Amino acid sequence: MPPESGTPIPFFKAEGCGNDYVFVPLADVGEPTAAKLRARLPELAKLWSHRRFGIGADGVVLIEPPQGDIAATLAMANADGSRGELCVNALRCVARWLVERRDAPSELLLRSGAGAHAARVELVDGGRCWVELEVGYPRTAPEQIPLDPTKCQAFAQTDAAPAEIVLEVDAQRFEGLALSMGNPHLILPLGQPPAGFPVARVGPLLEHHPAFPERVNVSFVHLDATGELLQRTWERGSGETLACGSGAAAARVALGHLLGLPKSQDLIVRLPGGSLTLRQADDERVLLGGPARIVFEGRTELI
Repeated sequence: MPPESGTPIPFFKAEGCGNDYVFVPLADVGEPTAAKLRARLPELAKLWSHRRFGIGADGVVLIEPPQGDIAATLAMANADGSRGELCVNALRCVARWLVERRDAPSELLLRSGAGAHAARVELVDGGRCWVELEVGYPRTAPEQIPLDPTKCQAFAQTDAAPAEIVLEVDAQRFEGLALSMGNPHLILPLGQPPAGFPVARVGPLLEHHPAFPERVNVSFVHLDATGELLQRTWERGSGETLACGSGAAAARVALGHLLGLPKSQDLIVRLPGGSLTLRQADDERVLLGGPARIVFEGRTELI
């Protein structure tokens, strides 16, 4: 049965580099309501994410109670209601919330649809917070991304590296690298900073390109003269966001492959909402560090 109108739902709003989400701790609502929230997550994500008629966010995240060594398991849906496997910025926000609000240890283990993620939270004076998160391992096989090579104008892959592909949309030819960080990514190196690039026009065309059967997150990147990466990302299901952590992780892997960057070398990725620091471990895991901020807490209603 649908829930009765007026059921109060506690939530908090948090952001990492401007990538913002509505978070609902299911331990605070009781199991009957939690079951309804799980069942209605896509619908509620569209409602609560709306920036005029809802709370306003890039998506909604349900936080499952601790289980064993896992401090929290996240289930997320994008602003359009589609389900997402992984949101790195959301994971960092939950890590901070657990440390500040639930007395969790500063080093903890979280789970997303992409697997388990170790996190380390550093709280500093003035309420600032830095969280280093283990994003996970890049996946490059076409079936893991997933990518249909027969729908690309060109396809090449060697030694388990990101797939080098050529696509055409809007009468333009784009050369990029495709891989998965738990969700599919297309990294498009540009010859100039992406600030003036028509992301809102090209992004959705690439997101829905037939080469990507489950759609794709598209990041437009440029390595500037200082060695920092400038990035804008069109996220599947949410449009352009101020930051995309898994997109930054995918860009670190792609640029490392293209430029031969040492894995241990930090790469600073500058996004419209802030900066992230990326590096890879010897075993290929991607580690990401960035800020996380709790914006406010409140209550809303199921309707």
